[in-house]
Amino acid sequence: MKSRRFVIALLPLCLVISSLFTDDAHTQGLLDDFNRPDGPIGGNWTVQTGEFHVVNNAAQGGPMALATYDGIASGSVEADVAVTGTALQYVALVLGYADINNTLFLKVQQQESGGMFDHAACYTGNNGPGFGLGFFRLDAPFSFAHMRADLNEGAVTITFSNIDGGSGTQTYICEGAPSTGGNGIGIAGYDINFGTIDNFASSPSATQTVSGTVAYSGFGTGPIRIAAFDGNGCGIGNFEEVWIPGPGQYTLHLTAGTFYICACRDTNNNGRCPDPGEPASGYLDNPVGVSDAPVTGIDIVLRGEPQRTERVPTMNQWGFIIFLALAGMGSVFVLARRVKR
Repeated sequence: MKSRRFVIALLPLCLVISSLFTDDAHTQGLLDDFNRPDGPIGGNWTVQTGEFHVVNNAAQGGPMALATYDGIASGSVEADVAVTGTALQYVALVLGYADINNTLFLKVQQQESGGMFDHAACYTGNNGPGFGLGFFRLDAPFSFAHMRADLNEGAVTITFSNIDGGSGTQTYICEGAPSTGGNGIGIAGYDINFGTIDNFASSPSATQTVSGTVAYSGFGTGPIRIAAFDGNGCGIGNFEEVWIPGPGQYTLHLTAGTFYICACRDTNNNGRCPDPGEPASGYLDNPVGVSDAPVTGIDIVLRGEPQRTERVPTMNQWGFIIFLALAGMGSVFVLARRVKR
């Protein structure tokens, strides 16, 4: 998905939305192998709390650090995880990130100082309240494995494979995953000196259709843009968009998650919207949840008129006014309006 930020303000007779565009689309799959010099994690990561560093071509974070990967929304995330030493430590994968308190936090932990991961957990927030299995003991401890977490229909499946280099797997399902309002992915760590994460990846998510109509009864013309934002409002977060030539039906193709569906009309025909003065509205019942079935009836009524501005009468108009006044026609008031297009 792309990324865009909007600044919203109200003006008389119109809704004005100004936008700043950035294109941060990334290819999903292997996102970061951390094969770079030791130092701050950098790259496409945003550290939300604590610190994350690259150490010996792997990521380590703490204290209770959490970092999100920019520009990717997915219901699946995976990485290689390894224990280091015997101190208390965990590493975690993050799904559904909206903010530090609204995210799914899937961790594997060394609890018993045996030099192996022996517990795991399905939590929310940053190592916060649990759901599903909560904090649970692994079927068998291990020192390293490939860890994958998948969110599907309100359940998170955690799968460990390549366990200590072998062919066995361990699978755990945590039901009742709460809606977080976000689609971000990331990683977390308890202590920056212990536990490593490597080869961070995300599998492409299946898409579902979201459809509806856009209506507009104003005098502006031009194509209409419909966009779905995965943040906390219109213009916030990553987005997918579609353009239609005028009022009518539209269809978006979105991954599972929660979105704000918004529309605007390019009345100045410059290939983007909303510019100041252009009609723009959001779906009245935003946000819209998308899961495993098509979503229909997401109808939007565009509101606002293209901005009007006053202008001074032309020389010819002033001449006509003076002529009427000299001819004894009385007081004359002329107001000219021009519509920006």
